[in-house]
Amino acid sequence: MKKREIKKGVVFLLCVILVFIYINIIFSFPSGEAADGSKEKWNTFYAMEEDTLDAVYLGTSSVDRYWISPQAWKETGMAVYPFAISSISSVFLQPMMEEVLKTQDVQLFIIDIRTFTNDADDITDTRMRRVTDNMKWSSTKLEALEEGFEYASYGSNDIDSDDLSWYIPFLKYHQRWNADLNLDDLISIYPTTDYGGYAAYQPKVFTSVPQKNPNMSTKKMDLEEESALELAELLEYCDTLDCQILFVDAPYVMTKEQREKSNTIASVIKDAGYPLLEFNTEEYYEKLDLDFSRDYYDKRHVNYLGAVKYTRVFSRYLEKNYNLEEYQNAEDPDYWSTAYDKLTDKIRESGQELLSASRK
Repeated sequence: MKKREIKKGVVFLLCVILVFIYINIIFSFPSGEAADGSKEKWNTFYAMEEDTLDAVYLGTSSVDRYWISPQAWKETGMAVYPFAISSISSVFLQPMMEEVLKTQDVQLFIIDIRTFTNDADDITDTRMRRVTDNMKWSSTKLEALEEGFEYASYGSNDIDSDDLSWYIPFLKYHQRWNADLNLDDLISIYPTTDYGGYAAYQPKVFTSVPQKNPNMSTKKMDLEEESALELAELLEYCDTLDCQILFVDAPYVMTKEQREKSNTIASVIKDAGYPLLEFNTEEYYEKLDLDFSRDYYDKRHVNYLGAVKYTRVFSRYLEKNYNLEEYQNAEDPDYWSTAYDKLTDKIRESGQELLSASRK
C-alpha cells in the first residue's frame, strides 16, 4: 500500500512539475510583431540542425533589417543566420556567442558595432527580456542575467534585479490570459520566423521614407564607461575563440554623436587587430548604390530595397574574403529553400521586386 501511495505521489509531483513548466512557457515573453519577433528569432536559432550554419551575424535591428539570409543563400550558397535582437545592449553579445557555440561550429562571427554607441541608460526591462527571457535555461542564461544587472547598475533605467520574474516568467506574464494570449500561444509554444531571420514580418520594411545624408564627421567621442568596458571584454573573449571575427558598421543616418562614437569604436577594434567593414563611408555608399531618398524606412534602418543592395554587396565580400561556401555543411538545404520561397511570396504580396533567382 505504501509503495502504491509513493508511486501516486511521484506521478502527481511529475504532473505538477510538467504543468509548471508548460505554464511558464505559455505565460512568457510574447511573440509577434509587437514584441519585434524576438521570441521567434531565438526559437528559430534553437531549431537549427547542429553545425549547419557557416556564420552567425549578431547585433541590433541593424542586422535583421539589413541582412536577407535567404537571398544570400540563394545567390552564394552561404548559410548566415541574422541573430538580431532589437536595441540589444552590448553586454549580451558574449552570452549569445556562447549560446551559438553550443550547437554551431561556425567559421565566422559577424558583429555589428552599433550597440556600443548606446549606454546603460538605454537598457530597459523589455529590451533585456528580449534576450534573457528567451534563452534556454543554462549557466549561460544565469550569467547573462547577472551581467545584465551589473551593466544596468551604471545607468538610470527600470531594471529591477530583485524581481523574481526574471527566473519565473509566469509572475510577470500571467496577465496575458486577459490580454493578448490566443489559441496559437497555447498550441504553437515555440513559434519561429518564416524568413530565415529577415524582418519581413514588419510591414514597414516595405515602405520608404526619404532621409537626409548622414553626418560624416571624422572626430572621435569618448564612449560611456560601461560601453568601453564591454567592448574591451568582448575583444578579450574573441581572442579565446578558434573561429574568425568580423566587425561591421551597417549604413544608417547617424547623428554627430553616433558618428564620433563609431569612429572611437572603430579605432579600438582596429587597434585590437580585428577587421572592421565600414559601410558608413562615401566609398561604400557608392558601392551599395544607396539612395537615401528611397532605400530607408527610417533614419536607422534600410527598407527591403536597401536590404537587397546591402545583402548582395556584403555576401559577395564574404564570399571573396572568407570562402564560406566552401565550408557550408548544406545538411539543411530544405530550411533555406523554404525560407526563400516564403520570403518571395511575402515580397510578391508587398508589391516589391522579387529576389534574384540566380547564383552569381
